[in-house]
Amino acid sequence: MQIIRYLFAGGCTTLVNFTLYTLLTRAAEMGTNISNVIAVSVSILFAYIINKLFVFASRAESPRALLREFVSFVSARGMVIMLEVVGLYVFHTLLGLYDIAVKAVLTVIVIVLNYVISRFWVFNRQK
Repeated sequence: MQIIRYLFAGGCTTLVNFTLYTLLTRAAEMGTNISNVIAVSVSILFAYIINKLFVFASRAESPRALLREFVSFVSARGMVIMLEVVGLYVFHTLLGLYDIAVKAVLTVIVIVLNYVISRFWVFNRQK
């Protein structure tokens, strides 16, 4: 059941990411790389909230535990998201592949890595 909740949360997070990215690149005419960084940053905050409350039902028992959990989550996501940022730069900016297709493939890889990290490192500490 947790994996189903995670896939739903991942889908919602991906929707936030792609929607914001598309609005920034198409409607606001911002560059792909800066749009991606902004979209990813907002998505990470959204993902923390939905994963904490809905997927892993984490209940940090103190402000310090909550801060540690948040910093762990953001740090882990930040490291994994570098894969997306660098991947988009290499495959779109340098190699000229279609940005949405590249972002879609990278997103699948990022979702899998993020589940493993969240499940076994970030939200596993209180158990």
